[in-house]
Amino acid sequence: MTLIRTDMPSMIDKSEAIVYGKVLGTQVFYNDNLGMVQTRIQLQPVETFKSRTPSAGPIEFVIPGGVYNGEAWDGPGIPKIQTGMSGVFFLDDFRDVFWPFGLPMGVFEEKAGLQGQARLFNDLRDACVMDPQNPNPTPTEVKSAYYDLEGFKAYLRKEIESHVSTVLEQRGELQDLYAKATLVMVGRVVRAESRSDRERLAVTRVEIVPHQILKGSAGDTVVMEVDGGEAKDYKYVVMSQPQFVQNEDALIFLKDAPGGLQPMGPDSKVAVRKLADGRFEVFMEGGEFVSIDKLNLSGR
Repeated sequence: MTLIRTDMPSMIDKSEAIVYGKVLGTQVFYNDNLGMVQTRIQLQPVETFKSRTPSAGPIEFVIPGGVYNGEAWDGPGIPKIQTGMSGVFFLDDFRDVFWPFGLPMGVFEEKAGLQGQARLFNDLRDACVMDPQNPNPTPTEVKSAYYDLEGFKAYLRKEIESHVSTVLEQRGELQDLYAKATLVMVGRVVRAESRSDRERLAVTRVEIVPHQILKGSAGDTVVMEVDGGEAKDYKYVVMSQPQFVQNEDALIFLKDAPGGLQPMGPDSKVAVRKLADGRFEVFMEGGEFVSIDKLNLSGR
């Protein structure tokens, strides 16, 4: 099965429904109109993020394949969905019937970690994934991906609200982060190195060299270890915190936590640029750059 790689905002925009729920049952049948075996899935919503007809009752969607008359109809890229499975499902409409968006691309299965934390798992390794940015599209290598469930759901709520903050609103959000933070700094990420971890799945060691301390105190380098990262065969995305990229400059808000400093949520890292005179400007939502001095983070 060939898929076109699609980013998360586009998936949200193009899906007719996005639901977190539990599979109540499955039924395999032969679709005479399409000439193929299909499986009908009955899903009980727990939370509906997007829907053209919101309903608390079960919803149905179909996937190709299944075991019909003792014969298995299967193929690469077809998601494996079973009764009792929970997850987040991005659904598209085809001939008035719901299908998973991009089939395996739109199925995020819930799995429990060793410490009981809920994660979502998305696996495209069986599918042929093409990069639309490549002028001569060729299959690209993909890894299985994990996401923290609560962070993923919070991200969906925020994106679907389609709320575009004004500079004034974002300034207020940054001031609130500043008030609650232990350490606020402008710094450069000089190291962001991931490794697999048996209990936490993947962790990333982040080292930041401060350019400017705005609150608190720090040495020559701030070191922390955050959940998430890319291992050899998979990646783990924690959407409740920012992603750190080596050699980026950013305004960063950190708080004390068991084990050391940690980010304060997905908005606690904001891109900056350095001016010729050494001052820094923050990249605000809407594309505007604002001097850190003018943000008045302390609110004084």
